Amino acid sequence: MDFLTEDESTVCFTGHRTIPESDRSGIIISLQQVMEDAFRMGFRRFLCGGAVGFDTIAALEVLAFRESHPSVRLIIAVPCRSQPLYWPLRDREIYQSVLDRANEVRILFDHYYNGCMQARNHYMVNHSSLCVCYM
Repeated sequence: MDFLTEDESTVCFTGHRTIPESDRSGIIISLQQVMEDAFRMGFRRFLCGGAVGFDTIAALEVLAFRESHPSVRLIIAVPCRSQPLYWPLRDREIYQSVLDRANEVRILFDHYYNGCMQARNHYMVNHSSLCVCYM
């Protein structure tokens, strides 16, 4: 049996922040298929950036997938503690719910700085071997 390193067994998700409501169900179906395929290939760790839009949809789908695949781990890479500061209340509530249920939350920087979001993206790519993107 081949054993994958932590980074080799990790999928990261990234994509647009604004998702048309008409696209959500198709995105969810695609994510479910991608996760099932990745799981069959040995991927067990799913890394999301925690932003609104595709990141949140992906994180919620990983949480749902984990219910029937208990070896799956959700890791949230938070660029800075203040990430959700100016989000609408409902988005902040969903964000907190995702953080509470994640297996791990990695806060990369204490404070926002110009470029911390890009640093988070680099972190995710550098700590995974498969990147799923919605554009």
